[in-house]
Amino acid sequence: MPSHCYCGGRVIRETSRTEQDPGKIYFSCEFRAKPGYHIRKWWDRVIEEELEILHSEIKRVSGEIESLQTHHRAGMEELISELKDGELTFIIMDMRIAEKRISDLKEEHEQSKAEITRLELVIGDFNKKYKAVESTFAIAALLLLLAWFLVWFK
Repeated sequence: MPSHCYCGGRVIRETSRTEQDPGKIYFSCEFRAKPGYHIRKWWDRVIEEELEILHSEIKRVSGEIESLQTHHRAGMEELISELKDGELTFIIMDMRIAEKRISDLKEEHEQSKAEITRLELVIGDFNKKYKAVESTFAIAALLLLLAWFLVWFK
């Protein structure tokens, strides 16, 4: 989620109070009322962008894991056939470093998947709340119309 605008100002969370988008959440530059080009994005679009970034990061990490595993396996047979007495220790150390890197990447991958799941839950909760607010707004509008009707024709 953006923390700063193109102009350098902080990006803040605000709720729309317009008739077109009542209750809609935006991320906006704190200076958006001033002249210039400023950030103002719907909350759901920002979350979609975050999910796209996380998905691409997961693909990158998955590709890196695959590449490391393939490279690691391919080189093992070749290295074993070329080993000399003193080189075995260094190769084992390199293998441990590579295995640690693979383990770290797998952990990153799992964390990214967990973050995507969490964000999807947040989006689901937000959509439920937004629909509830939308329904409440519609009911309030109908009650107001009914009250006006009763006052007018009394």
